[in-house]
Amino acid sequence: MTTSSRLDCLASSIIGVIDLRGGRAVHAIAGHRDQYRDVVASCVADGDAIGLAMRYRQLGISSLYIADLDAINRQSPNMSLVHSLTRLAKTILIDAGPFAASIAKTIPATAVVRFILPTESFSSIDEWAKAAEQFDSQQVVMGLDLCGNQVCLRDNKATATTQSAELLESVAPWIARAIAIGVTTIVVLDLSYVGTSRGAGTTLACHAIAQHWPGIELISGGGVRDSADVQSLLDSGCDQVLVATALHNDGFA
Repeated sequence: MTTSSRLDCLASSIIGVIDLRGGRAVHAIAGHRDQYRDVVASCVADGDAIGLAMRYRQLGISSLYIADLDAINRQSPNMSLVHSLTRLAKTILIDAGPFAASIAKTIPATAVVRFILPTESFSSIDEWAKAAEQFDSQQVVMGLDLCGNQVCLRDNKATATTQSAELLESVAPWIARAIAIGVTTIVVLDLSYVGTSRGAGTTLACHAIAQHWPGIELISGGGVRDSADVQSLLDSGCDQVLVATALHNDGFA
């Protein structure tokens, strides 16, 4: 099967990822943000976020995930660039950390945009829920960040001992709270896999979540190398899959 036909089969299930820092598209690797460098991708100038979004569109991918790393780190958001990117896809997920509510007020009503509130930006379930309640529930996506089997919070990175906890025990209070306030979509990421091209790291977690909460729309990614990894996440119960590096590196060839 050719690159084109592989993507034709999977494009509707793929969300193209763009991580922004300082007005540039950067390659996110395992959450080590001090090591992020400009994206290098086929047919795109290094670090060109607009060019990258247009490249995704040429590949038939109509959904974008935009992570504004400056906003997530409580610095000035890439507001103008985010606005420009929202015009280049049919549906958009935006992770802007604590700036999500302020950015949401500036997005044109014509754009189909939802905001991810990732657990790594908050210190507790209550803090997360307070932020989520600023939005219409259909605008909010829970970002369930995992370190092993532990939910990652802003002030609590998982250790070797906490990683041994049962996954469902860790995630259940968060998912229950999200459902209680009307949130129906969850993005599951194991931060240690992001940008590493070592294979999808969340298939077991997604399978467990999909089995226990079948009504949830599930999105995942991280470590995806090729169409087989995309399919493995879809088979585990995901509705869509986040992809970045494999698209930059022509991993569907």
